[in-house]
Amino acid sequence: MHFELSPEQAELQETITDFAQAEIAPVAEELDRKGEFPVELFRRVGEMGVMSIPFPEERGGMGLGVFEATLAIEALARADQSIAVSTMVSMATGLTVERFGSDTQKQQWLPEIVSGQKICSIAGTEPGAGSDTGGFTTRATQLGNGQWSLSGEGIHHQRRNAHFAFHTGPRDQFAQGGGTQEVFSVPDPEQRAGLHTRQGLQQDGLAQFGHPAALP
Repeated sequence: MHFELSPEQAELQETITDFAQAEIAPVAEELDRKGEFPVELFRRVGEMGVMSIPFPEERGGMGLGVFEATLAIEALARADQSIAVSTMVSMATGLTVERFGSDTQKQQWLPEIVSGQKICSIAGTEPGAGSDTGGFTTRATQLGNGQWSLSGEGIHHQRRNAHFAFHTGPRDQFAQGGGTQEVFSVPDPEQRAGLHTRQGLQQDGLAQFGHPAALP
């Protein structure tokens, strides 16, 4: 068994390392001190092709694997952990859409995710469960005719445009490996009947409170 990088993998690692040390490392400390997220720098990561590494070529990706993506993210992390984690999470969001999304959703979301022009995240937290998704009590109940009733609450999501994940089975069933989770797109909760937002506990936090509401 050989553990050496292939020439292609070594070249990828070197390219992203050179980029990260030249463009990210010099500003990382200042960005951290100011608490700013460098949107344009994140998009430069996309322009370097990092986001596209694990996606299939037909989706605009490089058609490589998770190992190659890890090499690139590791190189970013040596310059700035925040950029690296943001890249990893946005990439994971896109891979979730690629694996589980409909053709319409893939066509709508993947081009900008793969190119790194759209910043994505996967976040989940509830007052009684924290980030333990197996302990979420928020529920989605199918009403028929493509309609669902969503009921529950989540906290401290700071982006108003959000996608919500809800259990569609009993908590004990999900905890034992049964049941499922569904993701519902709620672009602006305040414009959807029965859903509203209010200021959370954190200064800039936005708490999402969902009440029973029929959504397609």
